[in-house]
Amino acid sequence: MNQQSNGSESEPLNPFEQLVVQARTAAERGDLASAITAQEQAVALARQQGESQEALLTLSALLFGLTQFYGASDRFGDAARAMEQVVALDERVGHEDLESDRQVLENVRRLATMSPEELAQAKTQAAQQQHKQDQVDEDAELQAYLATMPPEERARVETAMREFQQLSPEQQAAVVAQAKQAQVQQIADQVRDAAIAARRGQIPREQLIPQLENLVAQIEKQEGTQPPWGDMLVYVRAVVSMMRGTTSLILVPGRETAPQVPPAYTAHIAAIQQTLMK
Repeated sequence: MNQQSNGSESEPLNPFEQLVVQARTAAERGDLASAITAQEQAVALARQQGESQEALLTLSALLFGLTQFYGASDRFGDAARAMEQVVALDERVGHEDLESDRQVLENVRRLATMSPEELAQAKTQAAQQQHKQDQVDEDAELQAYLATMPPEERARVETAMREFQQLSPEQQAAVVAQAKQAQVQQIADQVRDAAIAARRGQIPREQLIPQLENLVAQIEKQEGTQPPWGDMLVYVRAVVSMMRGTTSLILVPGRETAPQVPPAYTAHIAAIQQTLMK
C-alpha cells in the first residue's frame, strides 16, 4: 500500500496535505520523531473526513505510513496497533492489498514480541537478505543494459568485468577508488567550467546557483561527507559563495580573496577567479 498526497502542484497545499508532505520530508532526512508527529496529526485530520470510500482509503494509507514510521523507530507495539486499523479498514472497503497487509500485520506483531537481542538478530538477517536481493536486482539491471549494446561493445564490457572479477580484493578496491576519483574530477571540472561561463555572462548566475546547491544536497545524501566527497562539498560551496559575491574582498580592493578549499581544488578556484566578471 502506497501513501499518496492529493495535492496539486499548481495549487497551494491545504493543512492536511502540508502535514503529509512534512511527514515525508522529515522521514527522508532521517527525523523520524518529526515524521511520526506530522503523520499522527494527518491521521487525526483524516478521521474527521467521514465514512466515504475515498475517506477510508485515505485513512488506511496514512495509517500504513504511520506503521512504517513506527517500525523504523522500533516502536513495534504502536506499529501493530496502527496496522490493525489498516487491516480493519481494508476489510470494510474490500481493499486489494488486504492479504498483503495482513501479512505485514503478522510480521509487525511478531517483532513486537521479540526481545532486544532477537530484534538485533532479525535486523541483521533482514539486512543480509536485502543485500542479496540488491545484488540480484543489480545483476538483472546489468544484463538488461548489456542486452541493449552492440555485440562488439558488449563483448568488451563483459571481458572487462571478467578481468575485474579475477583481481584480488585489494586490486578491486584500488580500481573502484580510481574510478570514483575520476568521477569526482569530472564533476569538479564541470563545476569550474559552469562557474567560468556564469562569470562571463554566458549563463545566468541565478540559474547556476540553485543547480550547485542541488548538487551539494545530492552529494550529501548519496555519498556523505567522507573523502573524496567531503572535499568536493567544500569546493562546491566555495564556488556558490563566489557566485553569490560573498567571498572576502579585504586583501586587494576590487579583487576577490581565494576561498579556503582543499589543495586539489585550488587550481579550479584560481581559474574561476581569473575570469573577469561581466
